[in-house]
Amino acid sequence: EATLEGIDVGDVTLIKKVVQGYPSTMILEEVEKEAIDLVVMGSHGY
Repeated sequence: EATLEGIDVGDVTLIKKVVQGYPSTMILEEVEKEAIDLVVMGSHGY
């Protein structure tokens, strides 16, 4: 939860989820299931 604290994005709802499975499959399933408009992903370069 600390990763979302202090982030001010106006009226945008932020949701943090942890799911298991193949990343591409799980991302697409969640986008469809939750009617998500935007997915933002990042990496630490590992």
